[in-house]
Amino acid sequence: IPDGIKLPRSLSDRGPGDAVETCTILTTSANETLASIHHRMPVILPPDTFDPWLAGEPVALEPYPTDAMTSLAVSTWVNKASNDDPRCLEAVGVS
Repeated sequence: IPDGIKLPRSLSDRGPGDAVETCTILTTSANETLASIHHRMPVILPPDTFDPWLAGEPVALEPYPTDAMTSLAVSTWVNKASNDDPRCLEAVGVS
């Protein structure tokens, strides 16, 4: 941790009912669309599983259907988090 950075209260300092905001990305094996890029992909839950997932019920954490996805090449502009603008979605090499 860099000097001068103040951290929020640690989890041990929190009391019952205090909110803790977290994020987790679950991965699964890649579908056919993404397999040539990487062997894993994020789990993408179909809308009909949102409520069961949020209720803590088991849902299948499997690759999203290939036919429900589209892939396109984008520029290396996406490689920098501060480049948060529409250029991240522009296709390259498409005529």
